[in-house]
Amino acid sequence: AARAAAGARAAADAERIRLLEAEVARLEPEAAEAARLRQELPGLQSLLQQRTQAAEAASRSAQTAAADRTRLAERLSIETGELQSKLQARDGELEQLRRRLADGQAATARLEATRGELEKRLEARARSEQQLDRKVRELEQAARAAAAQAAPALASPAEQEELVRLRARVEELDGELADLREENDFLNGEVARYHQKNREIQARLDAGR
Repeated sequence: AARAAAGARAAADAERIRLLEAEVARLEPEAAEAARLRQELPGLQSLLQQRTQAAEAASRSAQTAAADRTRLAERLSIETGELQSKLQARDGELEQLRRRLADGQAATARLEATRGELEKRLEARARSEQQLDRKVRELEQAARAAAAQAAPALASPAEQEELVRLRARVEELDGELADLREENDFLNGEVARYHQKNREIQARLDAGR
């Protein structure tokens, strides 16, 4: 009985040994893989650390780029607003210059029309003065001839009065002509000034286009 029990124990031990050897045989590849992984672990940890640092650097770069984009967008918005304000101001100035040019051209046209009428009046006054001056000379010549020939009929009080009146009218026309010439000179100066002003405004308008 003792031998049977010992044999049973020996058989059981042998079976356990066989099973253990089988388990060892099964675990040996995994043990080798574990050893290999233990050897590679420092390199993998270093690689993981590098990739983590790279990811963190990329994240910081992305945040910096986003902040830069935000600042650039804000700066662009400010500069765009300033440019729009400048453009609006320039457009307003150009519109004001156009109105001033139109007003100046209208004023120039009125001055030129007035100058034309004044020149006509000057010509009419000049012709009247020439006619009266000629008539005065004729009367004076007739008076001198009458005095030389002792013909009192040509030196009558009525003719003397007419001669005085004509001389007064000639002097009056001389005064009117002087005033008209002075006014004409003034108008010519105003017309020239408005033309120059209109040219300057037109040049500013052309430069602003």
